[in-house]
Amino acid sequence: NLLWGMRMINAPQAWDRERGSAAVIVAVNDTGVSMTHPDLQGRLLQGRDVADGDNDVTPSPTDPAAGHGTHVSGTIAAQGNNSEGVVGVCWDGVKILPVKIFMNAGGATTATAVDGLDWAMRNGAQVVNMSYGSHMYDAFEHSKIKELHAAGIILVGAAGNERQLGLGVGYPAAHEECIAVSALNTNEDLTIYSCFGPEIDIAAPGGEDVENGPGSIWSTYYDSTVRDSYRGWVGTSMAAPHVSGAAALLLSAGIPASRVETRLYEGARV
Repeated sequence: NLLWGMRMINAPQAWDRERGSAAVIVAVNDTGVSMTHPDLQGRLLQGRDVADGDNDVTPSPTDPAAGHGTHVSGTIAAQGNNSEGVVGVCWDGVKILPVKIFMNAGGATTATAVDGLDWAMRNGAQVVNMSYGSHMYDAFEHSKIKELHAAGIILVGAAGNERQLGLGVGYPAAHEECIAVSALNTNEDLTIYSCFGPEIDIAAPGGEDVENGPGSIWSTYYDSTVRDSYRGWVGTSMAAPHVSGAAALLLSAGIPASRVETRLYEGARV
């Protein structure tokens, strides 16, 4: 009953047609993903920690946002019909490729973000979810974004949560090659925190409530204390994976990558 976001995007109706194909890969470039979470079993590929240069994508216990990537992954692909926790937009088939771009103490750099994009591209990602950002343009990052876009990879970025600071849409979402996603609350209104502007392409459920409240986005979670669990969180970071999941579902249904973005917009409510 807490998964109001899935109902808002009409996911249950879509599931009558398609629930996801194992041939579709979504890269989650983030803080890492728990490989042991019971609701993500069978959905995870071997990923890469580009910050440390190894294959261990376990979230760092010293990163204050350690569970972020696991939360994002659950919204995209948490297994459905398993009597466990939550359900993702693509709940039976689509694979998550975890790419840990955040350093162990927290935060990513332009170098790790670019390395993560490159690794995702070279390892078969068809969709890349980027629930991170900065309000500073970087030509190095933009060049890599253009490379992935030219390769036909669907790039989804979170708009940012700094609306109350008067800031516009952050990067990488603001790059024209990316689908920029702002966040809605349960009433389908723009949230008080969501950045917006002419760069926005689409809006999706991001939540607006206290942590773990019914108006937040519930998904899989991980930290060093409770380890594999569930949590309600809010942010444009939570909105973006709804769109990445929808893109992956369209790919699963046989829609060509070149048509996915248009189909997302045609299916949106104005």
